[in-house]
Amino acid sequence: MGKRVPDSERDRRLTGAEQRRYQQFLQQRQALLQAGYRETDLTISVGYANMMALVLGLPVVLVLGLAFLVRGPWPGHFAPQGLLVFLALFLVLVVVHELIHGLFWGLVAPDRFRAIEFGLMVQYLTPYCCCKQPLGRMPYAVGALMPTLLLGVLPAAMAVVTGWLPLFLMGALMILAGGGDLCILLELWRYRPQTADAVYLDHPYLCGLVAFERL
Repeated sequence: MGKRVPDSERDRRLTGAEQRRYQQFLQQRQALLQAGYRETDLTISVGYANMMALVLGLPVVLVLGLAFLVRGPWPGHFAPQGLLVFLALFLVLVVVHELIHGLFWGLVAPDRFRAIEFGLMVQYLTPYCCCKQPLGRMPYAVGALMPTLLLGVLPAAMAVVTGWLPLFLMGALMILAGGGDLCILLELWRYRPQTADAVYLDHPYLCGLVAFERL
């Protein structure tokens, strides 16, 4: 499963908000190109992102899981009503995940939180956050990574200390849910701009971003 975005994703029917963001994206792209920037497409397919979520997220879960087991054994099980609460909380945290993206990107975007919008890839039931303005490399990376750290790695690490199994399982799920972000960060890390004058712009409806550097 390749990372190239297939035509089915690139040419999918856009919502009104996505069409508006796309037109704004094209205007910013044109302005950057006219200013002497060169673009590099760092978008990836949803299928590739989901595959790499396991490749990148599972080792983190396994390391924390091993630490959890070494600290155990821990008693505990899920009652049926507890499982329903667990699943409901997971769905809530999926939304919170996107809000954290928006929080950290909105703090550094030129227009602050007016630059942040949210959407839903209906066919994949995948919510997403989009920053409509270019960011620096580090601010973009921090905003992309923080949901997985705060909702995944931190709770799982706390569970290793406290021995609370539900907390560990929730952290593990949120690490895997953030695997797509880790995949985007991997693409960002692999990209090596030749100059320090580079900015990074979220794609308005695809998974990933576009880099622009002035040569």
